[in-house]
Parts: sequence; C-alpha cells; structure tokens
Amino acid sequence: MKPDEPLYFCDVCAGPGGFSEYVLWRKRWRAKGFGMTLKCENDFKLDEFLAGSAEYFEPFYGQNGVDGDGDVTSEENLREFKRFVLEQTNNQGVHFFMADGV
Repeated sequence: MKPDEPLYFCDVCAGPGGFSEYVLWRKRWRAKGFGMTLKCENDFKLDEFLAGSAEYFEPFYGQNGVDGDGDVTSEENLREFKRFVLEQTNNQGVHFFMADGV
C-alpha cells in the first residue's frame, strides 16, 4: 500500500458497525469502508459513530443497492456487492475484509 493511498476495507454481517467505526478512528480520513448487513433493527447505525467518521463508510445491500435486503446468503447480493466495491476502488478491491456473522 502506498503512503498516500486510502486503506480500503469491507465489513460484512457487521451491523451496527463497531468494527468499521474502530478502523475509521484508527486511520482517520485515510480509510474508506464498504459494508453489507441485513436491513433490520441491527442495521448500520452510522449516525451513532462517535470515534470515526461515517462519512468514509458506504453501506450497500446487494441487489437493488441501498434498497436491497443485505442478505449475504443471496448469491446475487454478493455479486452486486463485489461489483459495487470494485467500481468504488477503481477495480483494486480492498486491503482487508471483516465479517461478524454467525
């Protein structure tokens, strides 16, 4: 990773987003995160991020984008998430991938 390059990461099955908030806090503005989780009461709580800025984190829910359901067992959702992340990172992908699902 080049010093001026942002740290790209994914956080899946990760609502409400504590691990992402931590990474954003540690890296400040030099990180960009992408996440997918089920849309439900445990969705990402970006408005509650205190340590790191939610400005550098983009939730995506698979098929239908932000209007999708975030179900990681759906192959179509995973394909759409991959497409979105590659599009947002100029086809570079991410430096690391986290998942907190059971």
